Amino acid sequence: MLTYAFRLPPGPNTVAYAMAAEQLGYESVWCPEIPAFGHDIWVTLARIAEKTSRIGIGAAVLIPSYRHPMAQASAIATLEAIAPGRLRAGFGTGFTGRGVWVSHLSRLPTCDSTLRK
Repeated sequence: MLTYAFRLPPGPNTVAYAMAAEQLGYESVWCPEIPAFGHDIWVTLARIAEKTSRIGIGAAVLIPSYRHPMAQASAIATLEAIAPGRLRAGFGTGFTGRGVWVSHLSRLPTCDSTLRK
């Protein structure tokens, strides 16, 4: 079965877009963790969870070095309580296409170590 999902940055219209996506039958909506955008990913995802009832809610990708592991775990647990079974979380090193491949590889052990804590 073919499903559709989309990714959009946290912002003032994100909740409205997620509500429209749910009405259109999208399977999930994903938001990246990019503090430079000025809107917190967990606040945005919680607002989406409260305004929707079916659509999957994803954090893609979470960067372990941005938040303390306990704060990240608490946010994940809180959103799971608000929207049981709808949360998906992807973790990464923070590497983008603008990065250097060797630098990316050197961050993988740090990311892995943080996630195992």
